[in-house]
Amino acid sequence: MAVVRSRGNLPADMTSFVGRIAEQGGVIKLLRSARLVTLTGTGGVGKTRLALRAAKRTAGRFSDGVWLVELSELQDPELLAHEVCGVLGVRDQSARQQVQVLADYLADKRVLLLLDTCEHLVDHCAALSAYLLRSAPRLRILATSRQPLGLPGEHVLPVEPLHIEEEAVRLFTERARAVHAGADVTGPVLELCDRLQGLPLAIELAAAQTGSLSVEEILSELESRRLDNPARTGVQRHQSMRTTVGWSHELCEPLERLLWARLSVFVGSFAQDGVITVCSHRPLTPESALQTLRGLVDKSIVQRLPGGRYRMLDTIRAYGREWLGHLGDEQQLRRRHRDYYLGLARWFNADWRGPEQFEWADRMAGELANLRIAFDYCWSHPDDFPTGLDLAASLVYFWVACGHVREGRHQLDRALARCPQPSYERTAALWACAFVAMTQGDHDAAQQMLDEAGVAAEWQDDALAGAYVLTMRAMLAMLRGALDDAVLLATDAADIHRGLGDTGFGVLLSLSVHALSLMLEGRDLATATGIVEEMWEISDTFGGRWARSYADHHLSGVRLAQGDLDGAEELALRCLETKWRLHDTVGTALVLDLLARIAVARGDGSSAARLLGLSEQVWSDHGVEAVGMGSAQLSSPREQCVSAARELVGDDGFEALYGEGRGLDLGEAIGALLVGK
Repeated sequence: MAVVRSRGNLPADMTSFVGRIAEQGGVIKLLRSARLVTLTGTGGVGKTRLALRAAKRTAGRFSDGVWLVELSELQDPELLAHEVCGVLGVRDQSARQQVQVLADYLADKRVLLLLDTCEHLVDHCAALSAYLLRSAPRLRILATSRQPLGLPGEHVLPVEPLHIEEEAVRLFTERARAVHAGADVTGPVLELCDRLQGLPLAIELAAAQTGSLSVEEILSELESRRLDNPARTGVQRHQSMRTTVGWSHELCEPLERLLWARLSVFVGSFAQDGVITVCSHRPLTPESALQTLRGLVDKSIVQRLPGGRYRMLDTIRAYGREWLGHLGDEQQLRRRHRDYYLGLARWFNADWRGPEQFEWADRMAGELANLRIAFDYCWSHPDDFPTGLDLAASLVYFWVACGHVREGRHQLDRALARCPQPSYERTAALWACAFVAMTQGDHDAAQQMLDEAGVAAEWQDDALAGAYVLTMRAMLAMLRGALDDAVLLATDAADIHRGLGDTGFGVLLSLSVHALSLMLEGRDLATATGIVEEMWEISDTFGGRWARSYADHHLSGVRLAQGDLDGAEELALRCLETKWRLHDTVGTALVLDLLARIAVARGDGSSAARLLGLSEQVWSDHGVEAVGMGSAQLSSPREQCVSAARELVGDDGFEALYGEGRGLDLGEAIGALLVGK
């Protein structure tokens, strides 16, 4: 099961990298001795490309990886540490301070963090960097920002424009021929690059026009906008960049300019149906919006990404946002953006029991940056607080099943704090937040929320909410070890859900708690098997995989108790495949522990120790209080497995094998397990 640890997430180059040999060497040299290096410069000067290039060249020095954290799309500073954790794969679900989780993870790691585009969060980036550098002695940070972070020991390296005669001319020529194979790149290219002051983004925008304009015509257009003072100061470079973007804007058709402005409400990447829903209102129709989008891609204003998604560079988006403000449409477009993501969240919630759970998990993860923007809009307008509450509750299965529990708790807590008055939406958010809190092992908070939700559901005569509250009460009773109560509550909850005509997710959750409670009691395994078979039948009817994987987990435990080790292992691995694919970290940890117990039952203490070390990676990200979701009933089998594995291989052997499992790359180790499935 030995695997090689992943070395980071730096993206592959989509285009060639031109020049900057000396600058690359300078960054690499600084990183040998300095723990914080910040590349500064105006927008479009190439800070990010230079940082990426230097990071790739120095990656061999960082045994735990070089990790790019793109911050341009992050607006909520409270989520900064969470964003870094997400990039590093630290799937923390606990209620601990996220910055402490991150510091603990990095404490013994040799890592280079590339914090890209810090200027709008400069104070928070500085505070986070200072804390992490104190906590993790082998950590290096490479930042890009329009201004320094201002920390002691920071080494600031200003990024200058490209050398005109060599680098800038070469970049223009390569990009022009890449955009238009037959582009005419003769003429005053040197003058044009000088006019653009060697700014890479400006040069690439100009090169995109060579299919319809000659170099002379491009230069003439830009000369007509020439500033009186051509000095190469930072201010002049900024003006030159704006002039080039503005000229590109003028070259667009009227509908292209309008769509450019409207698209600026998105951050990060966005999907085609988002463009249609948010942006295609008068005078744009859905058909003309898509045609116009293709025109913006052809002009290099919008980038088309693999998988059919799109994005705009920060400088381009910022210019569009200015024009949206001039048009007086910003608030309308932001509301349309919010409404689209609320609709998407409701659709996700309604469709979660169906066959497209993997696709939904990927889709919503790709939309996370825009979901955050939708939340930010809600929290900045008191009249929209209830909408934020609805949005947070509608994403409950995204938070719990797809590895985003920490952020879900953050958004649900904010929503509940802003909407203290009773409402149907608050009741739904209360049981959703209790679900999230139980996953974190925060049982007391869950109890308080369920008490309030139960009273509210009864007062509102909301039978469906009452059924979900009852299901969550059953889960809480199970986690606290009151297994008889859990069985009774889960049975009643399932009956109520069925009586309301729900044969889907409410019933599945109740049945899952019922079966697991029986399994933990170690009695009436025949009844537990029958419940699991009902879960399979319901899941197969609707095509869902998440609840079915829990059924596999529960029946695997039953098979283990019955001595059917091959059957138990087959079910456990099938469960693991789904849990890992969805990024359900709690489910992943539970099934790894189960596989370790199966190994012990086979007398294979070595595999059991490695598996326990592997699962400890996941549990440790949850915090001590969240091991087994804070349940002695769920953590006790793990503790017994640890003792049994020690007896099989001895204390020294166990510690070595456990440490080996703890040091494996989690994703690659799970992949190796599934290959053998």
